[in-house]
Amino acid sequence: MATAAAAAAAAAAVAARRINNDKINRRSSGLSSSSFDGFYRNDVFLSTVTPTPVAIITITCLESGKRDVDAVGRLLVVPSSFEELKHVGMQIYGATFYRVLLENGAEIDDIRVVRNGDVIVFAEETMAWDTITITCLEKGDVAGKLLVVPRTFEELKQVGVKVYGAHYVRVLDEEGNEINDVRVLRNGDRIVYASQKRAEESNARAMIMLTITCLEKGDSVGRLLVLRRGLGEVRRVGEKIYGAHFVRVLNEEGNEINAMGMLRDGVRVDYAASRKWAKESDAWITVTITCLEMGDFAGKLLVLPCSLMELKVIGVKIYGAIFLGVTNEKGVEINDIRVLRNGDRVIFGREKWKSNVQKWAKELNAHKRVEELNAQKRAKELNAHKRAKESNAQKWVEESNAPVKITCLAPIMRVLRKLW
Repeated sequence: MATAAAAAAAAAAVAARRINNDKINRRSSGLSSSSFDGFYRNDVFLSTVTPTPVAIITITCLESGKRDVDAVGRLLVVPSSFEELKHVGMQIYGATFYRVLLENGAEIDDIRVVRNGDVIVFAEETMAWDTITITCLEKGDVAGKLLVVPRTFEELKQVGVKVYGAHYVRVLDEEGNEINDVRVLRNGDRIVYASQKRAEESNARAMIMLTITCLEKGDSVGRLLVLRRGLGEVRRVGEKIYGAHFVRVLNEEGNEINAMGMLRDGVRVDYAASRKWAKESDAWITVTITCLEMGDFAGKLLVLPCSLMELKVIGVKIYGAIFLGVTNEKGVEINDIRVLRNGDRVIFGREKWKSNVQKWAKELNAHKRVEELNAQKRAKELNAHKRAKESNAQKWVEESNAPVKITCLAPIMRVLRKLW
């Protein structure tokens, strides 16, 4: 009974996913708007062949006219033909599109040029497409999102509403100037959405580009931040990204920042959630940390923390394991943070890996010595080869200058005739 029930369930599932032969014939024989009503590539064709990985693209349309702007786009499995792709656009956006473009503005006329992850833009007009980066610092979006420039300024504002979930009454360029016409935008521009409250608080001053980081959270690379104005904004962004209340904001030299005038374009800002992280030294010491067990041979640059325990905590956060041993590049264990100097390389390793770390350090030094010996050997061989070439050249010159010896064959010929 159980076998019969399972067979019946399988048959029902197959019947639910089956596509009739008429629809398959319509797909293969010709393409028309009626043959694709309600049809999407999410349907699965039954086959005995092993399925291949599908390619997913994002489709969008900014030439919307009276329709809503599709700024974020929709995911779609790549159709089997270019005509089918255009028909999907017609079904979703409700119009006939004469051009299908890639995100960089290149026109598509063959489905074979579409690759997994591409962004496809449907267009009604023959026009070039420019891309801009949109962002909203109030929503914590510091990196921004790529967007094809819409046709009207109202559509641009609607994009802000859809992406960031609020009504933004002002659109600003990267220098803080208000934008009220989409024609002033150029390819590659960065625009910032601002609500009425933010717009009233802001002025037309230039923006500052900062790199923010928090060593307590293991963020040694940092993130780019476009700062509009106010030190409070820097603190709020830190709280949103790193998820804690940061009481101090420090520059690269370890000095606390307590005024907007201390910030300059290109400055690196470090957050400190507790005062023990704030250094009063004149300069930061940077080291390179690595873990050979995790396959990290290049390493990561890190501003040196205040204690060895904090250094171990950073290793745990970055490499995802508890590291009991911290050694230098020579394999010698480090048990005091004060022994580290600017530019040192620190290797994390578990307790059982300490001997291996020392072994790797010895092998690394031995490998360096072997490379040096090989380089010296190659240099000697090269010099010997040069000397041999010079000697052979000298020999050839001497042989060419030597007098020519002429031998008379007449007596030999007479002897041969007599013998014959």
